[in-house]
Order: sequence, then C-alpha cells, then structure tokens
Amino acid sequence: PRPHHEQPEPEVHRDGADRIFCASQKRRRRIARSRCCVVYGILERLRPLRERLMNLERVVFGFFILLALTLNVVFVIGEIDNFRHHSVWVLTIAILVSVIATALKLGDRTQVGALLLASSLVADVLLIAARVVWVVAEEDPDVGPAGQAMVSIVSLAVGALVANIVSTVILIGETLMSRR
Repeated sequence: PRPHHEQPEPEVHRDGADRIFCASQKRRRRIARSRCCVVYGILERLRPLRERLMNLERVVFGFFILLALTLNVVFVIGEIDNFRHHSVWVLTIAILVSVIATALKLGDRTQVGALLLASSLVADVLLIAARVVWVVAEEDPDVGPAGQAMVSIVSLAVGALVANIVSTVILIGETLMSRR
C-alpha cells in the first residue's frame, strides 16, 4: 500500500487523433506521447523543491535588506565628526549591498513593491552621495575628511539609514500581513 501523501499514478487516455493525455485529479495536460507520464511524474516530484527554492528566494531577499540596514548602522555608529570612527570600506560595502538589495526589488509590481523600491533607491542615492563627499573631501588618506565634511558624510548615511529602516518595516509588515 502507498502512503497517503504520494500521488497516484496518472491515468493515460487517448483521443481520436491518437494523442495521449495525462489526467490528474483536477486537471488534464496534453503532453507528447513519448513524454506523457515521465514529464508529469518529474514535475510532481519537483514541486517540493520548487517550494523550497521560493522560500530560499525570500530568505536571500530578506538577508540583503537586513544586511544593508545593519551595515548602514555600523557605519553611522561613532562620533559624528571623527573620521576614525567611520570606515570608508564599511561605507563602500554598504553601498554595494544596498545596490544588490535594490536590484532584488526590481521585479515586484505591487504597491508595496513600489514603496520598497523607492526607499531602497533613496538609500542608494544617499550612500553614494556620502561616498562622493568622502572622495572629494579627503585630501590625505591618513588624515581623512575634515570635521565638517565628516559631519556631512555621516548625516547622509543617517538619511540612508532612515530609508533602510522604512524598507525593513515595510517588509516586516508585508510578511506579517501575508501570514494572516
């Protein structure tokens, strides 16, 4: 006897034109004769894998959103005018991760997706502007940007942090609403 979770073997039917159909419980698919039951069986066996891959896609999406937020926090923490408390490499990596997070948001055409994309674009623009200010203001790599320039850089990064927080809150809200 088969366990109750396995699908029964599909029934095979022929029509007047000698085409083969695989019939499942609720739907019929017309498939070429040589692949009828084999393709259907493979697709049914791959269903759990496809569901796991969809969950993996959500995990990667959430990972990059949260990583963008945390890298932004890491850069902002410290005295606002002291360049030794803010690493140019952390800012550069935050830009890279933020751009990746933005690219992952491009396919969603919902209103929530539009808000996520808008907040991510704001964060990207502000982080890139902070990096440009750093490059322009840094005369000597050992000394770093002057106090006022460093205040501008960190202020731009704080704006990006706010945009990343908005994006994360929207993502959490959407996740909570989809569970209900």
